Amino acid sequence: MAFQHSGLLVTIKELFSFPRKLKPYCDRNNCMDISLKNKNIATPRSTFIYLGVLGLLTPLISRFLADSDNTLIWLIDLAANLQWFHLGILVLGIAMSLRHSRRFLLAIVFIPLPWLTAAEKAPGNVNNGPELTIASANINFKNQDTDRLVSWIRKHKADIVVLLELSHDQALKVTTLKEYPFQQVNPDNSPFGIGVLSKLPFAAVTVDWNNGSSLKLPTVEIIAEWDTRLIKVVAFHPMPPIAPEYHLARNRKLKEIVNESKQSGLPTVIAGDFNATPWSSALFNIDYKRATGLQSTWPMQHFGIPVDQVLISEHWQVSESQVGTDIGSDHLPVISRVSLIRELTQK
Repeated sequence: MAFQHSGLLVTIKELFSFPRKLKPYCDRNNCMDISLKNKNIATPRSTFIYLGVLGLLTPLISRFLADSDNTLIWLIDLAANLQWFHLGILVLGIAMSLRHSRRFLLAIVFIPLPWLTAAEKAPGNVNNGPELTIASANINFKNQDTDRLVSWIRKHKADIVVLLELSHDQALKVTTLKEYPFQQVNPDNSPFGIGVLSKLPFAAVTVDWNNGSSLKLPTVEIIAEWDTRLIKVVAFHPMPPIAPEYHLARNRKLKEIVNESKQSGLPTVIAGDFNATPWSSALFNIDYKRATGLQSTWPMQHFGIPVDQVLISEHWQVSESQVGTDIGSDHLPVISRVSLIRELTQK
């Protein structure tokens, strides 16, 4: 229906043309430009920078609050996991802003933060002693192409392989690997089947179903014989932190594993899908260090996050660590080669 009053049409037209009419006056008299060029008004470009910097600082906050199930702390820790996303936002904001103001170059000082705020990485190998190779792969319980997984395992010849999201059908295939005569598998047609394949003899096996939450999820602890001594390997896959309860349960369970392993005095390796990145509070306030790097492992083909990890006790040093190739899962596998620090083993 058309308007009956031409006066209203004139008024609307004038409202839309007013900024254009006012601009010559403002250009002459240096008044506030209502076309939003006022430098005091935040632009999308500067907003990207502020959001990027804020996101990059979240690990510095969350690391001190690992034992809290407060909703705000949970959300901060979730944000802390997304460091590559925050870095991308910051770099985009800087690139968009340089045409308008060089002062945004100052934000470059925040670019190294993801490397500086991550949990500490273990020292590199200097002794050239016997190496233990640990592989960990979340194979996706819906993945029906286990041939790629088997090929990857055989190619890298790991001493111990930790498998997450191990279904019953997948277990039937991988347990036929003659290279790994020592096995502990707890398959399930859900995201929480788990298994350990080993070339090393088992001295003891424990499957712990208490993960600190209302859910019963398995954690496999192996004591194996290696290089004339005993070592401990833990396969860990907690519930994703989709609620504050699971965030707290993951952090406490990992801390419990570390404390119990320290009491045993055995050189220990913890491998799996931690559902936490090196920037999460889960990896702080524990004495174990990363053997794996910061390369994304999930979601496999996208701008993701490194949730598949290997942690090692103070007895070890890192010879090599890498992210593997596509095995048909939404995760990429990881593999680490570590060796014992002789000074510690002689105590």
